[in-house]
Amino acid sequence: MSTVPFSERSKTIKLSTIFEVSLYAMVALSSGMLFVSEGTKNGLPPQTFTIFILIPAYYFVDRAKKGSLPMWVAGILGLVALGWSFGGIPQYLKFEKGMPVLPEEKRLELIFAAAHLLVYLTWIVLLVEKANQQYWWLWALCVLQIAVGASQSTESLYGILLSAYLFLAVWTLSVFSLLQGQQQFDRAQKVAELTHGFDGPSPATDSNPSSNQLGDNNSSYSNPQYSLWRQPSSAVGNVQRDPTDSWINPRFFGGVLGTGSVAFLVALIFFFLIPRHPSIWRQSQFREQGQSTVGFSRNLALGDIGQILESRKKVMSVRLTDSNTGDEMDIEKYAVKMGYGEPLFRGMTTMEYEGGKWQGWQPDDPMSQGQPLPNVRFAHGEYVEQWIELEGVDSMLLFAMPPARYGTIEDSKESIQVEWLSDVLKRPSVSEPDETVTYRILSPKTPDKPGALPVRAINQSYLDQRRRFYTRVPSGLERLRQLAVEKAGFENVPQPSKEEMARRLVDFLQNSGEYSYTLNANVQDPAIDPLEDFLFNRKVGHCEYFASALAMMLRCVGIPTRLVSGFKGGDYNDQSGLFEVEERHAHAWVEAYIDESWVILDPTPASRAESVDSLGANSGAWSNLRFRLQDVWQRFIAQLNVSEQRRLLAPLKELIVAAVDWLKNGRGHFSSFVRGLKHQLQSPERWISWQGGLVTFVLLTALSAVVWLVRVV
Repeated sequence: MSTVPFSERSKTIKLSTIFEVSLYAMVALSSGMLFVSEGTKNGLPPQTFTIFILIPAYYFVDRAKKGSLPMWVAGILGLVALGWSFGGIPQYLKFEKGMPVLPEEKRLELIFAAAHLLVYLTWIVLLVEKANQQYWWLWALCVLQIAVGASQSTESLYGILLSAYLFLAVWTLSVFSLLQGQQQFDRAQKVAELTHGFDGPSPATDSNPSSNQLGDNNSSYSNPQYSLWRQPSSAVGNVQRDPTDSWINPRFFGGVLGTGSVAFLVALIFFFLIPRHPSIWRQSQFREQGQSTVGFSRNLALGDIGQILESRKKVMSVRLTDSNTGDEMDIEKYAVKMGYGEPLFRGMTTMEYEGGKWQGWQPDDPMSQGQPLPNVRFAHGEYVEQWIELEGVDSMLLFAMPPARYGTIEDSKESIQVEWLSDVLKRPSVSEPDETVTYRILSPKTPDKPGALPVRAINQSYLDQRRRFYTRVPSGLERLRQLAVEKAGFENVPQPSKEEMARRLVDFLQNSGEYSYTLNANVQDPAIDPLEDFLFNRKVGHCEYFASALAMMLRCVGIPTRLVSGFKGGDYNDQSGLFEVEERHAHAWVEAYIDESWVILDPTPASRAESVDSLGANSGAWSNLRFRLQDVWQRFIAQLNVSEQRRLLAPLKELIVAAVDWLKNGRGHFSSFVRGLKHQLQSPERWISWQGGLVTFVLLTALSAVVWLVRVV
């Protein structure tokens, strides 16, 4: 009998090779995920270079067994990494009541400093000689990197990579377990060789020598082309191996795939079942500061809205219906009828301008408080109902087409709030700032005055008291003032009406050809006011610059104004039938107080609509797919909140309640089920139907379960 000694077999391809490659792939993937989370806004993060550590570490440290770091050197490098990662943090600390506190804006740096420390420690472990302990270290560092990245990423790509990591981790753990089994087998076989000779019996409990003999003339051990995939099997020591199978085979692949799939399913179930709790810190933050992550706040700087004009993130879905008949209405035709041109969703208003920044009524000002908007159940007459589902926008604002006469928030006892004087709509104080909110707004079918918002009688006295806020022009805008007086004909005799002067200024900015629309609004001369830099130097900008310039120019000729930020336009979704508004539809315009009403004026050139449309039209099939995937990820994963969770789990709750009721009345239902099944089987014409398919599926599933149980038992 021809055999191959143990020492020769150890030179063949080892299971450890597959394990090491799998583990290194896992390290590379976790570093890539951390890279996706952090991005390159502050330059290339250290995890970018992990791949350049992985390759030499594998070939020199693990394969060639050369150049590994001594443990004492690794310890010193670990301390250096700690100091390098967190060395810059103490300079940001502030002391409050004797305790060091890290400012809000610097907390993200602390998180990524910890992430960078994890990366450096991973590099160090990669460069030391490894045993099982070091492998577990690498595993833990990978998991920690992914956890840190997940806390900062809302990208769908991160979710895809996380799913891939799950399956790779299950595979690597399975191979690691298999490797330990092989090592035990090899140790037992070596003992058998030394004790009984290679052809002697093994330490297995079977006393039949022939049952434990390894190798013969046809053994793959004697084959020079021997590989891991055809490694023969037997039973040695505590390890039982199928003598006709190999270490890694289709059954092993299937087991890994099945385990990974079950783990993925269980993770999803736990994710959707774990209760969501609102963040008290985030609520207080937004309520006190009125801030927004999408450019809509009480304090708006020129360029804030411009940051999201290229984003295709969905903000809200809208449906218009007749409040009396329920018939669906065309939102674009309604917008034209109201004098808006395009669907216009009003958001925040600001009125004080200084040095490129707008400011609205602050939270402590009585004008920001307002009153409840009358509930829709009190409405009488004919109205247009706006059904709006506002996605997770970090703001207390509620967007709607003006004017809003009545309103209500679904699944809430709280009322929509409408601010004094500004008519800004806000969600209730108890709502989460980042949750999806569904609400209904009733608006008149026909406008009192197309393109204008009437001033409520209760607000007229407030407006008279606060008129100075809407007419103030800061210093440093002398050239703007001269241009406004000239283009509006303010000094003409007779002086044009306010409506005519407003029309002239809008036409000058929009149609004179001197100004053009662009998303690249870089300041050329920072020494002057950004508006004068826009009007006299670069002459290009986006909606914020056009609207701000018009607001100031109108004030220079005695017309009160306020800047309004919201959304203009949108697209119908062919699948849902809803009118969807994305961040790229963000817009700013002016409301001018003329003839006792707020007239809507939009000086932005028509090329703005072309720019917005091009962002959607230029997206190919892959881009649209990615956008839809991102939308699903944001809604159901990244921003899943209590209300959305309840909505998703409502069908499951109904199913459980129905099942409980069925069990309570099980005898009657069972008899009914038997009669229905008998009728189904006795009626051949019903076999080819969905009921027949369901019965077939249930019967085959039950039969398969019985066969499986018989085989297992």
